[in-house]
Amino acid sequence: MNTLTKRVLLTTAILSVLGVMLLAIGIVTGGFSFLGSPAAEAFGSSGSFSGQLYQKEKMPLDDFSALNIDVIDMDVLVLPSEDDGCYLSYSVYGSGKADPLQYTLQNGTLSIKEDHSGESGFFVGIDYHFLAGLLTGSLRTEEAPVPVDQVILYIPAGVSLSHTTISTGDGDVILNGVTGGQLTAESSYGDLSVTDGTFSSTELTLGDGDLTLENVTSAQSVIDNTYGDVTARNSSLGTVTFQSGDGDLYCSGTTFSGDCTFNLSYGDASFQLTGSQTAELSMELTTDYGDIELSHSLATGGAVTRYEDEDVSSYRQTGTSLENVLRVHCDDGDIVLK
Repeated sequence: MNTLTKRVLLTTAILSVLGVMLLAIGIVTGGFSFLGSPAAEAFGSSGSFSGQLYQKEKMPLDDFSALNIDVIDMDVLVLPSEDDGCYLSYSVYGSGKADPLQYTLQNGTLSIKEDHSGESGFFVGIDYHFLAGLLTGSLRTEEAPVPVDQVILYIPAGVSLSHTTISTGDGDVILNGVTGGQLTAESSYGDLSVTDGTFSSTELTLGDGDLTLENVTSAQSVIDNTYGDVTARNSSLGTVTFQSGDGDLYCSGTTFSGDCTFNLSYGDASFQLTGSQTAELSMELTTDYGDIELSHSLATGGAVTRYEDEDVSSYRQTGTSLENVLRVHCDDGDIVLK
């Protein structure tokens, strides 16, 4: 055995002994219980635990008339409260001394902001719970996981807000029962769901995520979705400006009024119109690469112009209500109206 091999084996043996000693020390000092706790989910840049879990559970708030939420990496839920009160719940990790989620109420506006500027170093959340089962032979199945990086705002049903503004970097947004004037929501990465809401205008912008509207009424809507599908169910949308980069559009039981323009770069557009809308709406449908599929009543109706060649398809209809126009254009995708 040469000298180099001896040195490698000796070094390996020493490191193995040190590893066993460190493991024993970890077990004696409660390492297994740490692995099985939520605290093991966060580590700082130095490799030792430096994160702190900040939580509030249904903290009462004074009434407010406007809402502004600006978070970086959190899910946002605005839900109806069970009584006439407003409440705030959240759970977020931070590596600094101050709570990263700040909220203020001034001049009737509730502002909620996630701020990690006071934290030092790189911070990342890691789930080590699997090691508890691997090393102890038991799984933590009896406890529900702690919801982390989530803010929930509870508002009494029927309360109308003058404006609602929500901005997220990476997280889902769920709005249920929010009603009022202007709704502005922007999400870089995450899904956006709006249910049972009435607004004078909406402006919704998604970078990468799906948008769902259900039982939503908006007199004016601007929707811009770069990557993701858009679904509207049982809603009423007026004066729509819609832009989609890559994703499908599906509208079911939704009525349209005013000038409603939908532009899709890559994706299909499907509309299931009500009986009255089929006759009322004037329509301009075009697709550069794709087909246009129409219901029997539309395909055989009067005041219709239809054109097709190998790639380009178009359809135009003059409806009974000239001020309500549905314009749909797909660069690469099919259009279906039923």
